[in-house]
Amino acid sequence: MHLQIFKENFQRGFSPKYFFIAVVYFSLSFIGILHHEIWLDEAHHFLLARDSGSIAELIYNARYDGHPLLWNFMLYALTRFTHDPFYMQLFHILISLSAVIVFLRNAPFTDFFKVPFVFGYFMFYEYNIISRNYSLGVLFLFTSCTLLCSAKKKYTAILVFLLLLSYTHLFSLFCAVSIFIVTVISYRFDSKKKISRLKFRIACTVFVFAVLFILWSIIPPPDHFLHQYDTDPYLSFKRIGKAFSLFFKGMYHFPNFFKYHFWNTNLLVDISKNLSVIPSVICFLIPFILFHNKPLSLLVFYLSSITIALFIFWSPIIAGVRYFGYITLLLITSLWLSKYSPEKNTLFPEKIYLKLKRFNSRFKVSIMYSILFIQFFSSLIVYSLDLSKPFSEGKEVAEYLVEKNYAQDNIVVSHQSSAPPISAYLNKKLFYAEANEFGSFCKWNTHPFVIDKEELISRLKKSNFQKSILVLNDSLFQDFGDSSLPVYSDAQLKIFYLAKFDKGIMKSENYRLYEVRKEVEKN
Repeated sequence: MHLQIFKENFQRGFSPKYFFIAVVYFSLSFIGILHHEIWLDEAHHFLLARDSGSIAELIYNARYDGHPLLWNFMLYALTRFTHDPFYMQLFHILISLSAVIVFLRNAPFTDFFKVPFVFGYFMFYEYNIISRNYSLGVLFLFTSCTLLCSAKKKYTAILVFLLLLSYTHLFSLFCAVSIFIVTVISYRFDSKKKISRLKFRIACTVFVFAVLFILWSIIPPPDHFLHQYDTDPYLSFKRIGKAFSLFFKGMYHFPNFFKYHFWNTNLLVDISKNLSVIPSVICFLIPFILFHNKPLSLLVFYLSSITIALFIFWSPIIAGVRYFGYITLLLITSLWLSKYSPEKNTLFPEKIYLKLKRFNSRFKVSIMYSILFIQFFSSLIVYSLDLSKPFSEGKEVAEYLVEKNYAQDNIVVSHQSSAPPISAYLNKKLFYAEANEFGSFCKWNTHPFVIDKEELISRLKKSNFQKSILVLNDSLFQDFGDSSLPVYSDAQLKIFYLAKFDKGIMKSENYRLYEVRKEVEKN
Protein backbone atom coordinates (compact mmCIF):
# COMPACT_ATOMS: atom_id res chain seq x y z
CA MET A 1 0.00 0.00 0.00
CA HIS A 2 1.42 3.35 -1.07
CA LEU A 3 0.64 5.89 1.62
CA GLN A 4 -0.31 9.40 0.64
CA ILE A 5 -1.29 12.53 2.51
CA PHE A 6 -3.38 14.34 -0.07
CA LYS A 7 -6.21 12.78 -2.02
CA GLU A 8 -5.83 12.91 -5.79
CA ASN A 9 -8.53 14.88 -7.63
CA PHE A 10 -10.10 15.81 -4.31
CA GLN A 11 -13.66 17.12 -4.44
CA ARG A 12 -15.45 18.45 -1.41
CA GLY A 13 -18.43 16.44 -0.33
CA PHE A 14 -19.95 14.30 2.42
CA SER A 15 -20.13 10.78 1.07
CA PRO A 16 -21.87 7.82 2.82
CA LYS A 17 -18.54 6.60 4.21
CA TYR A 18 -18.06 9.98 5.92
CA PHE A 19 -21.58 9.74 7.30
CA PHE A 20 -20.64 6.33 8.72
CA ILE A 21 -17.43 7.72 10.27
CA ALA A 22 -19.41 10.59 11.82
CA VAL A 23 -21.99 8.16 13.26
CA VAL A 24 -19.23 6.01 14.79
CA TYR A 25 -17.51 9.12 16.16
CA PHE A 26 -20.71 10.38 17.80
CA SER A 27 -21.71 6.95 19.13
CA LEU A 28 -18.32 6.36 20.78
CA SER A 29 -18.34 9.93 22.08
CA PHE A 30 -21.79 9.43 23.60
CA ILE A 31 -20.65 6.24 25.32
CA GLY A 32 -17.57 8.15 26.46
CA ILE A 33 -19.45 10.96 28.17
CA LEU A 34 -21.75 8.46 29.88
CA HIS A 35 -18.62 7.11 31.61
CA HIS A 36 -16.63 10.34 31.96
CA GLU A 37 -16.99 12.19 35.26
CA ILE A 38 -16.36 15.91 34.80
CA TRP A 39 -13.38 17.36 36.64
CA LEU A 40 -12.45 20.82 37.96
CA ASP A 41 -11.97 22.66 34.66
CA GLU A 42 -15.19 21.32 33.17
CA ALA A 43 -17.24 21.90 36.30
CA HIS A 44 -15.79 25.35 37.01
CA HIS A 45 -17.05 26.86 33.75
CA PHE A 46 -20.38 25.05 34.06
CA LEU A 47 -20.82 26.54 37.54
CA LEU A 48 -19.78 30.01 36.40
CA ALA A 49 -22.69 29.85 33.98
CA ARG A 50 -25.12 28.10 36.33
CA ASP A 51 -24.65 30.47 39.26
CA SER A 52 -24.45 33.78 37.38
CA GLY A 53 -27.73 35.62 37.36
CA SER A 54 -26.98 37.72 34.30
CA ILE A 55 -24.46 38.10 31.49
CA ALA A 56 -22.91 41.05 33.32
CA GLU A 57 -22.52 38.92 36.46
CA LEU A 58 -21.00 36.11 34.39
CA ILE A 59 -18.42 38.48 32.92
CA TYR A 60 -17.57 39.71 36.43
CA ASN A 61 -17.36 36.20 37.90
CA ALA A 62 -15.06 35.03 35.09
CA ARG A 63 -12.60 37.94 35.37
CA TYR A 64 -9.86 35.73 36.89
CA ASP A 65 -10.07 32.99 34.27
CA GLY A 66 -8.00 34.55 31.50
CA HIS A 67 -10.30 33.09 28.83
CA PRO A 68 -12.46 34.68 26.13
CA LEU A 69 -16.06 34.03 27.09
CA LEU A 70 -17.83 32.45 24.10
CA TRP A 71 -17.98 29.00 25.75
CA ASN A 72 -19.22 30.55 28.99
CA PHE A 73 -21.94 32.45 27.14
CA MET A 74 -23.10 29.22 25.50
CA LEU A 75 -23.16 27.46 28.88
CA TYR A 76 -25.07 30.40 30.35
CA ALA A 77 -27.80 29.86 27.75
CA LEU A 78 -27.77 26.10 28.37
CA THR A 79 -28.03 26.42 32.15
CA ARG A 80 -31.18 28.54 31.84
CA PHE A 81 -32.87 25.24 30.89
CA THR A 82 -30.99 22.59 32.88
CA HIS A 83 -28.55 22.26 35.75
CA ASP A 84 -27.52 18.75 34.79
CA PRO A 85 -23.87 18.75 33.62
CA PHE A 86 -24.59 15.81 31.33
CA TYR A 87 -26.27 18.20 28.90
CA MET A 88 -23.11 20.30 28.79
CA GLN A 89 -21.24 17.14 27.80
CA LEU A 90 -23.84 16.26 25.16
CA PHE A 91 -23.74 19.79 23.76
CA HIS A 92 -19.96 19.62 23.68
CA ILE A 93 -19.72 16.39 21.68
CA LEU A 94 -22.19 17.87 19.17
CA ILE A 95 -19.76 20.75 18.67
CA SER A 96 -16.89 18.27 18.25
CA LEU A 97 -18.99 16.27 15.79
CA SER A 98 -19.58 19.45 13.78
CA ALA A 99 -15.83 20.04 13.60
CA VAL A 100 -15.29 16.45 12.43
CA ILE A 101 -17.94 16.83 9.73
CA VAL A 102 -16.33 20.04 8.47
CA PHE A 103 -12.95 18.29 8.39
CA LEU A 104 -14.18 15.13 6.66
CA ARG A 105 -16.08 17.11 4.06
CA ASN A 106 -13.52 19.78 3.23
CA ALA A 107 -9.97 18.70 4.15
CA PRO A 108 -8.03 17.54 1.05
CA PHE A 109 -6.46 14.53 2.77
CA THR A 110 -6.86 10.85 1.99
CA ASP A 111 -9.40 8.84 3.96
CA PHE A 112 -6.58 6.81 5.47
CA PHE A 113 -5.15 10.09 6.78
CA LYS A 114 -8.45 11.48 8.04
CA VAL A 115 -9.56 8.51 10.14
CA PRO A 116 -6.56 8.31 12.56
CA PHE A 117 -6.63 12.08 12.90
CA VAL A 118 -10.35 12.22 13.69
CA PHE A 119 -9.99 9.40 16.23
CA GLY A 120 -6.63 10.64 17.50
CA TYR A 121 -5.98 11.74 21.05
CA PHE A 122 -6.80 15.43 20.76
CA MET A 123 -9.74 15.28 18.34
CA PHE A 124 -11.43 12.29 19.95
CA TYR A 125 -10.52 12.55 23.63
CA GLU A 126 -8.99 15.77 24.90
CA TYR A 127 -11.14 18.09 22.78
CA ASN A 128 -14.23 15.89 22.76
CA ILE A 129 -14.81 13.69 25.81
CA ILE A 130 -13.52 16.46 28.10
CA SER A 131 -15.93 19.38 27.88
CA ARG A 132 -13.99 22.61 27.46
CA ASN A 133 -13.78 25.57 25.09
CA TYR A 134 -11.26 23.92 22.77
CA SER A 135 -13.71 22.11 20.47
CA LEU A 136 -15.29 25.43 19.54
CA GLY A 137 -11.87 26.62 18.46
CA VAL A 138 -11.35 23.48 16.36
CA LEU A 139 -14.70 24.01 14.63
CA PHE A 140 -13.96 27.64 13.75
CA LEU A 141 -10.37 26.83 12.76
CA PHE A 142 -11.46 24.17 10.28
CA THR A 143 -14.25 26.38 8.96
CA SER A 144 -11.75 29.23 8.42
CA CYS A 145 -9.43 26.83 6.56
CA THR A 146 -12.30 25.67 4.39
CA LEU A 147 -13.22 29.23 3.40
CA LEU A 148 -9.62 30.33 2.89
CA CYS A 149 -8.92 27.36 0.59
CA SER A 150 -12.02 27.88 -1.54
CA ALA A 151 -11.63 28.87 -5.17
CA LYS A 152 -13.91 31.86 -4.63
CA LYS A 153 -12.96 33.26 -1.27
CA LYS A 154 -15.58 35.03 0.84
CA TYR A 155 -13.29 37.30 2.81
CA THR A 156 -15.95 38.73 5.10
CA ALA A 157 -16.97 35.21 6.16
CA ILE A 158 -13.32 34.26 6.72
CA LEU A 159 -12.82 37.24 9.03
CA VAL A 160 -16.06 36.50 10.90
CA PHE A 161 -14.97 32.92 11.64
CA LEU A 162 -11.47 34.08 12.57
CA LEU A 163 -13.07 36.47 15.03
CA LEU A 164 -15.17 33.64 16.48
CA LEU A 165 -12.00 31.56 16.67
CA SER A 166 -10.33 34.39 18.62
CA TYR A 167 -13.17 34.41 21.13
CA THR A 168 -12.77 30.75 22.14
CA HIS A 169 -9.30 30.67 23.75
CA LEU A 170 -6.18 32.82 23.98
CA PHE A 171 -4.15 30.28 22.00
CA SER A 172 -6.90 30.14 19.38
CA LEU A 173 -6.56 33.90 19.13
CA PHE A 174 -2.85 33.48 18.34
CA CYS A 175 -3.81 31.03 15.56
CA ALA A 176 -6.46 33.40 14.25
CA VAL A 177 -3.99 36.27 14.02
CA SER A 178 -1.54 34.23 11.93
CA ILE A 179 -4.32 33.07 9.58
CA PHE A 180 -5.54 36.65 9.39
CA ILE A 181 -2.14 37.69 8.07
CA VAL A 182 -2.34 34.92 5.47
CA THR A 183 -5.83 36.14 4.55
CA VAL A 184 -4.53 39.66 3.96
CA ILE A 185 -1.71 38.30 1.78
CA SER A 186 -4.17 36.10 -0.09
CA TYR A 187 -6.47 39.07 -0.75
CA ARG A 188 -3.62 41.10 -2.15
CA PHE A 189 -2.77 38.48 -4.79
CA ASP A 190 -6.33 37.32 -5.50
CA SER A 191 -7.34 38.31 -9.02
CA LYS A 192 -10.93 37.06 -8.53
CA LYS A 193 -11.77 38.90 -5.31
CA LYS A 194 -15.33 40.18 -5.15
CA ILE A 195 -15.04 42.48 -2.16
CA SER A 196 -13.84 46.04 -2.59
CA ARG A 197 -10.60 47.20 -1.03
CA LEU A 198 -12.50 49.65 1.19
CA LYS A 199 -14.87 46.98 2.57
CA PHE A 200 -11.97 44.60 3.13
CA ARG A 201 -10.00 47.26 4.99
CA ILE A 202 -13.00 48.07 7.17
CA ALA A 203 -13.49 44.35 7.95
CA CYS A 204 -9.79 43.99 8.78
CA THR A 205 -9.91 47.06 11.03
CA VAL A 206 -12.91 45.65 12.90
CA PHE A 207 -11.06 42.35 13.33
CA VAL A 208 -7.91 44.05 14.69
CA PHE A 209 -9.81 46.18 17.20
CA ALA A 210 -11.92 43.20 18.26
CA VAL A 211 -8.77 41.15 18.90
CA LEU A 212 -7.25 44.00 20.92
CA PHE A 213 -10.45 44.22 22.97
CA ILE A 214 -10.39 40.46 23.63
CA LEU A 215 -6.76 40.67 24.77
CA TRP A 216 -7.58 43.57 27.08
CA SER A 217 -10.68 41.87 28.48
CA ILE A 218 -8.97 38.60 29.48
CA ILE A 219 -6.13 40.13 31.50
CA PRO A 220 -6.81 38.83 35.04
CA PRO A 221 -6.54 41.12 38.08
CA PRO A 222 -3.07 41.18 39.70
CA ASP A 223 -4.18 39.29 42.83
CA HIS A 224 -4.59 35.97 40.98
CA PHE A 225 -3.32 33.18 43.23
CA LEU A 226 -0.97 31.74 40.55
CA HIS A 227 1.33 34.76 40.93
CA GLN A 228 2.23 33.45 44.40
CA TYR A 229 3.73 30.33 42.82
CA ASP A 230 5.55 32.01 39.91
CA THR A 231 8.97 31.66 41.53
CA ASP A 232 11.02 29.89 38.85
CA PRO A 233 13.76 32.06 37.29
CA TYR A 234 13.16 32.89 33.63
CA LEU A 235 16.34 31.10 32.56
CA SER A 236 15.65 28.01 34.66
CA PHE A 237 15.63 24.60 32.96
CA LYS A 238 12.12 24.01 34.30
CA ARG A 239 10.64 27.13 32.70
CA ILE A 240 12.47 26.72 29.38
CA GLY A 241 11.57 23.02 29.26
CA LYS A 242 7.93 23.77 30.03
CA ALA A 243 7.71 25.96 26.94
CA PHE A 244 10.02 24.19 24.51
CA SER A 245 8.71 20.66 25.16
CA LEU A 246 5.40 21.87 23.76
CA PHE A 247 6.46 20.77 20.26
CA PHE A 248 7.34 17.18 21.15
CA LYS A 249 4.42 16.70 23.54
CA GLY A 250 2.02 18.17 21.00
CA MET A 251 3.08 15.92 18.12
CA TYR A 252 3.95 12.67 19.88
CA HIS A 253 1.59 12.57 22.82
CA PHE A 254 1.91 9.18 24.48
CA PRO A 255 0.94 9.25 28.17
CA ASN A 256 2.77 7.24 30.78
CA PHE A 257 0.25 4.44 31.18
CA PHE A 258 2.45 2.75 33.78
CA LYS A 259 1.12 5.38 36.17
CA TYR A 260 -2.39 5.14 37.55
CA HIS A 261 -2.70 8.92 37.33
CA PHE A 262 -1.49 9.00 33.72
CA TRP A 263 -3.37 12.04 32.46
CA ASN A 264 -1.15 15.05 31.64
CA THR A 265 1.96 12.84 31.51
CA ASN A 266 4.30 11.87 28.67
CA LEU A 267 6.13 8.54 28.79
CA LEU A 268 9.46 9.74 27.38
CA VAL A 269 9.53 12.86 29.56
CA ASP A 270 8.87 10.71 32.64
CA ILE A 271 11.71 8.36 31.65
CA SER A 272 14.18 11.23 31.22
CA LYS A 273 13.55 14.95 30.96
CA ASN A 274 17.06 15.46 29.63
CA LEU A 275 16.59 12.79 26.96
CA SER A 276 13.33 14.38 25.82
CA VAL A 277 15.19 17.55 24.80
CA ILE A 278 16.44 15.79 21.62
CA PRO A 279 12.98 14.92 20.19
CA SER A 280 11.78 18.39 21.22
CA VAL A 281 14.42 19.96 18.97
CA ILE A 282 13.57 17.55 16.14
CA CYS A 283 9.84 18.26 16.46
CA PHE A 284 10.49 21.98 16.41
CA LEU A 285 12.26 21.53 13.05
CA ILE A 286 9.76 19.12 11.48
CA PRO A 287 7.39 21.84 10.17
CA PHE A 288 10.41 23.77 8.87
CA ILE A 289 11.31 20.75 6.75
CA LEU A 290 7.73 19.94 5.74
CA PHE A 291 6.88 23.47 4.64
CA HIS A 292 10.29 24.76 3.50
CA ASN A 293 8.76 25.69 0.15
CA LYS A 294 5.40 26.88 1.49
CA PRO A 295 6.05 30.23 3.21
CA LEU A 296 2.40 30.82 4.17
CA SER A 297 2.23 27.47 5.96
CA LEU A 298 5.51 28.24 7.72
CA LEU A 299 4.10 31.56 8.84
CA VAL A 300 0.91 30.02 10.24
CA PHE A 301 2.71 27.28 12.14
CA TYR A 302 5.67 29.15 13.60
CA LEU A 303 4.04 32.50 14.32
CA SER A 304 1.25 30.77 16.26
CA SER A 305 3.28 28.03 17.96
CA ILE A 306 6.19 30.24 19.01
CA THR A 307 3.76 32.80 20.43
CA ILE A 308 2.06 30.03 22.41
CA ALA A 309 5.45 28.74 23.63
CA LEU A 310 6.54 32.24 24.67
CA PHE A 311 3.31 32.74 26.58
CA ILE A 312 3.77 29.43 28.41
CA PHE A 313 7.37 30.41 29.14
CA TRP A 314 6.43 33.86 30.45
CA SER A 315 3.27 33.05 32.38
CA PRO A 316 2.84 31.17 35.68
CA ILE A 317 0.30 28.72 34.22
CA ILE A 318 0.83 25.00 34.57
CA ALA A 319 1.23 23.62 31.03
CA GLY A 320 -1.36 20.89 30.53
CA VAL A 321 -1.73 18.43 27.67
CA ARG A 322 -4.71 20.42 26.36
CA TYR A 323 -2.30 23.20 25.36
CA PHE A 324 -0.05 20.80 23.47
CA GLY A 325 -2.86 19.89 21.10
CA TYR A 326 -2.48 23.26 19.41
CA ILE A 327 0.75 21.99 17.86
CA THR A 328 -1.14 19.14 16.20
CA LEU A 329 -3.92 21.48 15.07
CA LEU A 330 -1.41 23.95 13.64
CA LEU A 331 0.45 21.16 11.86
CA ILE A 332 -2.77 19.90 10.23
CA THR A 333 -3.87 23.46 9.41
CA SER A 334 -0.53 24.32 7.82
CA LEU A 335 -0.59 21.07 5.85
CA TRP A 336 -4.12 21.85 4.69
CA LEU A 337 -3.13 25.36 3.57
CA SER A 338 0.00 24.04 1.84
CA LYS A 339 -2.17 22.10 -0.59
CA TYR A 340 -3.60 25.35 -1.96
CA SER A 341 -0.65 27.73 -1.61
CA PRO A 342 2.04 28.22 -4.26
CA GLU A 343 5.46 26.61 -3.94
CA LYS A 344 8.17 29.20 -3.44
CA ASN A 345 11.81 29.13 -2.37
CA THR A 346 12.34 32.30 -0.35
CA LEU A 347 14.75 31.11 2.34
CA PHE A 348 17.50 28.85 0.99
CA PRO A 349 20.32 28.65 -1.54
CA GLU A 350 19.44 26.36 -4.41
CA LYS A 351 21.57 23.39 -3.22
CA ILE A 352 20.07 23.38 0.28
CA TYR A 353 16.61 23.83 -1.17
CA LEU A 354 17.00 20.77 -3.41
CA LYS A 355 18.30 18.65 -0.51
CA LEU A 356 15.34 19.67 1.63
CA LYS A 357 13.00 18.85 -1.23
CA ARG A 358 14.48 15.35 -1.61
CA PHE A 359 14.35 14.76 2.14
CA ASN A 360 10.78 15.99 2.21
CA SER A 361 9.69 13.70 -0.62
CA ARG A 362 11.19 10.68 1.20
CA PHE A 363 10.09 11.30 4.78
CA LYS A 364 7.11 13.70 4.81
CA VAL A 365 4.51 10.94 4.62
CA SER A 366 6.27 8.79 7.25
CA ILE A 367 6.59 11.70 9.67
CA MET A 368 2.92 12.67 9.41
CA TYR A 369 1.62 9.12 9.78
CA SER A 370 3.91 8.44 12.75
CA ILE A 371 2.32 11.42 14.50
CA LEU A 372 -1.21 10.35 13.59
CA PHE A 373 -0.84 6.73 14.69
CA ILE A 374 0.92 7.54 17.97
CA GLN A 375 -2.00 9.79 18.84
CA PHE A 376 -4.51 7.25 17.57
CA PHE A 377 -3.16 4.52 19.89
CA SER A 378 -2.97 6.99 22.78
CA SER A 379 -6.62 7.84 22.18
CA LEU A 380 -7.70 4.18 22.24
CA ILE A 381 -5.88 3.50 25.50
CA VAL A 382 -7.03 6.67 27.28
CA TYR A 383 -10.62 6.20 26.13
CA SER A 384 -10.62 2.59 27.38
CA LEU A 385 -9.20 3.61 30.74
CA ASP A 386 -11.75 6.39 31.12
CA LEU A 387 -14.51 3.86 30.50
CA SER A 388 -13.18 1.53 33.18
CA LYS A 389 -12.04 4.03 35.84
CA PRO A 390 -13.55 7.21 37.26
CA PHE A 391 -11.81 10.26 35.84
CA SER A 392 -12.82 12.25 38.92
CA GLU A 393 -14.41 10.89 42.07
CA GLY A 394 -16.62 14.00 42.37
CA LYS A 395 -19.66 12.27 40.91
CA GLU A 396 -19.23 9.23 43.18
CA VAL A 397 -19.01 11.52 46.21
CA ALA A 398 -22.17 13.37 45.19
CA GLU A 399 -24.06 10.09 44.70
CA TYR A 400 -22.83 8.82 48.08
CA LEU A 401 -24.01 11.98 49.83
CA VAL A 402 -27.45 11.65 48.25
CA GLU A 403 -27.69 7.93 49.02
CA LYS A 404 -26.73 8.41 52.69
CA ASN A 405 -29.04 11.44 53.11
CA TYR A 406 -26.12 13.80 53.70
CA ALA A 407 -26.82 15.99 50.67
CA GLN A 408 -29.04 18.37 52.63
CA ASP A 409 -26.40 18.92 55.31
CA ASN A 410 -23.86 21.70 55.22
CA ILE A 411 -20.99 20.31 53.15
CA VAL A 412 -17.55 21.79 53.83
CA VAL A 413 -14.83 21.22 51.24
CA SER A 414 -11.07 21.75 51.36
CA HIS A 415 -9.23 22.32 49.03
CA GLN A 416 -11.65 24.45 47.08
CA SER A 417 -10.18 23.45 43.69
CA SER A 418 -11.44 19.90 44.28
CA ALA A 419 -14.98 21.03 45.07
CA PRO A 420 -16.61 22.16 41.76
CA PRO A 421 -17.36 18.64 40.43
CA ILE A 422 -19.24 17.83 43.65
CA SER A 423 -21.14 21.13 43.51
CA ALA A 424 -22.07 20.52 39.87
CA TYR A 425 -23.42 17.01 40.48
CA LEU A 426 -25.22 17.93 43.71
CA ASN A 427 -26.65 21.10 42.13
CA LYS A 428 -25.97 23.11 45.28
CA LYS A 429 -23.40 25.46 46.71
CA LEU A 430 -20.90 24.09 49.21
CA PHE A 431 -18.98 25.77 52.01
CA TYR A 432 -15.44 26.40 50.80
CA ALA A 433 -13.11 26.41 53.79
CA GLU A 434 -10.40 28.50 52.08
CA ALA A 435 -12.82 31.23 51.00
CA ASN A 436 -14.74 30.83 54.29
CA GLU A 437 -18.07 31.15 52.48
CA PHE A 438 -20.54 29.19 50.38
CA GLY A 439 -19.58 28.89 46.74
CA SER A 440 -19.48 26.71 43.64
CA PHE A 441 -16.96 27.86 41.01
CA CYS A 442 -13.43 28.62 42.16
CA LYS A 443 -12.39 32.11 43.11
CA TRP A 444 -8.81 32.29 41.90
CA ASN A 445 -7.97 35.24 44.17
CA THR A 446 -8.61 33.33 47.42
CA HIS A 447 -5.74 33.91 49.81
CA PRO A 448 -4.36 31.67 51.09
CA PHE A 449 -5.48 29.30 48.35
CA VAL A 450 -4.67 26.30 50.56
CA ILE A 451 -5.07 26.23 54.35
CA ASP A 452 -3.39 23.82 56.76
CA LYS A 453 -4.99 21.45 59.27
CA GLU A 454 -4.91 23.88 62.18
CA GLU A 455 -6.59 26.66 60.20
CA LEU A 456 -9.21 24.25 58.87
CA ILE A 457 -10.15 23.12 62.39
CA SER A 458 -10.25 26.75 63.53
CA ARG A 459 -12.67 27.66 60.75
CA LEU A 460 -14.86 24.65 61.48
CA LYS A 461 -15.12 25.76 65.11
CA LYS A 462 -16.01 29.32 64.11
CA SER A 463 -18.72 28.18 61.69
CA ASN A 464 -22.40 28.14 62.58
CA PHE A 465 -22.74 24.47 61.65
CA GLN A 466 -23.69 22.19 64.55
CA LYS A 467 -23.22 19.27 62.18
CA SER A 468 -21.54 19.19 58.78
CA ILE A 469 -19.95 16.86 56.25
CA LEU A 470 -16.27 17.54 55.61
CA VAL A 471 -14.79 16.60 52.21
CA LEU A 472 -11.01 16.59 51.87
CA ASN A 473 -8.77 15.73 48.94
CA ASP A 474 -5.84 14.73 51.16
CA SER A 475 -5.23 12.73 54.32
CA LEU A 476 -5.13 15.43 57.00
CA PHE A 477 -6.60 12.98 59.51
CA GLN A 478 -5.49 9.44 60.25
CA ASP A 479 -8.15 6.85 59.39
CA PHE A 480 -8.70 4.23 62.10
CA GLY A 481 -11.09 2.14 60.00
CA ASP A 482 -13.70 2.42 62.74
CA SER A 483 -16.32 5.11 62.13
CA SER A 484 -17.32 5.08 65.82
CA LEU A 485 -13.91 6.45 66.84
CA PRO A 486 -13.23 10.14 66.15
CA VAL A 487 -10.20 10.93 63.99
CA TYR A 488 -10.07 14.27 65.78
CA SER A 489 -11.51 15.26 69.11
CA ASP A 490 -11.28 18.13 71.55
CA ALA A 491 -13.62 20.01 73.84
CA GLN A 492 -15.37 21.79 70.94
CA LEU A 493 -15.22 19.44 67.97
CA LYS A 494 -15.39 15.79 67.02
CA ILE A 495 -14.64 14.50 63.53
CA PHE A 496 -15.61 10.97 62.41
CA TYR A 497 -14.44 9.14 59.31
CA LEU A 498 -17.18 8.19 56.82
CA ALA A 499 -15.79 7.01 53.50
CA LYS A 500 -12.92 7.14 51.05
CA PHE A 501 -12.99 7.56 47.26
CA ASP A 502 -9.53 7.05 45.81
CA LYS A 503 -9.94 5.41 42.39
CA GLY A 504 -9.99 8.61 40.34
CA ILE A 505 -7.56 9.16 37.46
CA MET A 506 -7.33 12.77 38.65
CA LYS A 507 -5.24 12.44 41.79
CA SER A 508 -6.39 15.80 43.14
CA GLU A 509 -10.02 14.66 42.94
CA ASN A 510 -9.85 11.63 45.21
CA TYR A 511 -11.65 12.30 48.47
CA ARG A 512 -12.07 11.41 52.13
CA LEU A 513 -15.37 12.19 53.82
CA TYR A 514 -15.93 12.95 57.49
CA GLU A 515 -18.82 13.88 59.75
CA VAL A 516 -18.11 16.94 61.91
CA ARG A 517 -20.03 17.50 65.14
CA LYS A 518 -19.75 20.45 67.44
CA GLU A 519 -19.82 19.60 71.11
CA VAL A 520 -22.68 21.18 73.06
CA GLU A 521 -21.29 23.58 75.62
CA LYS A 522 -22.15 22.57 79.20
CA ASN A 523 -23.25 25.21 81.70
